[in-house]
Amino acid sequence: MQNLLTFIANHPFLVSAFVVLVLLLVFTESKRAGQSVSAQIVTNLVNRDNGLIVDIRNSDDFREGHIPGSVNLPLANLVDHLEKIKSHQDKPLILVCNTGMSTSGAGKQLKEQGFTQVYRLAGGIQSWRGDNLPVVRG
Repeated sequence: MQNLLTFIANHPFLVSAFVVLVLLLVFTESKRAGQSVSAQIVTNLVNRDNGLIVDIRNSDDFREGHIPGSVNLPLANLVDHLEKIKSHQDKPLILVCNTGMSTSGAGKQLKEQGFTQVYRLAGGIQSWRGDNLPVVRG
């Protein structure tokens, strides 16, 4: 730890450049995967812009509780079942997983397939439940 602090003190420009590059990488990658949005923005996208919520969790987790009106396309089969959501290619598509960590890869896949408005629910279904928003079973 002492060596790291000494290195930082002796090379502030190098360390600053490294931090800036890491932040740019994170920013660029997050944009490729779709913008991360709150539950409030998700409801606005669905209600105002006819957005579709795509739950990428496995079928068992989806049946235990999901956002009303969402479609289940497990991440493992996502690209194979795009015909189910093809009609929403130019409309908002909101990706949901358990914690918000798995949607990045799915967002990249969908953008590569021509989906233009891809969003990711920040915090996933856990955040949705934490905000006391409705969840249905089945």
